Amino acid sequence: MVVNRNRVVVADTNIMSHVFKRQPLGSTYNHLLIGREVRLSFVTVAELNSWAEDNNWGSRRRLELRTFLSRFPMIPCTAGIPELFAKIMAVRQRVGRPMLPDDAWIAATAIHHDLPLATHDANFLNTEGLRVISANPEIIALQTLSHTRGPLDMDMQCRCGY
Repeated sequence: MVVNRNRVVVADTNIMSHVFKRQPLGSTYNHLLIGREVRLSFVTVAELNSWAEDNNWGSRRRLELRTFLSRFPMIPCTAGIPELFAKIMAVRQRVGRPMLPDDAWIAATAIHHDLPLATHDANFLNTEGLRVISANPEIIALQTLSHTRGPLDMDMQCRCGY
């Protein structure tokens, strides 16, 4: 599979939740990501399905979610992602900016595949090696002050086509 990496983006769970619920923030991100190929981390798919379980969704709503998710290719957990996850968790803890495990898995997926992450969550900033695309004014302001792209295990970059 040939993929134009300039067009591909990993979408965070918060973005996909807003898009699925047809909320105004979801519409904002639909416009921001026009022309992009959206991919989902395996963790985002798991989180959204977990919310369906936690909230005891009926079969119709679950079918809507499955249909919605089927529009976006899922990036599975592959070799290299667990090591990046562990590194992100440790580094963020050491610098006093701990990250939730689900967020660290999503960040590791994006970094491993050298893809930007579309998110509304400022917690992803200052994650070494992660490029962030956002409509969140806080993130936009902070990005103008410093760039978060760094050389986190560049030798671990995937070249598998996602």
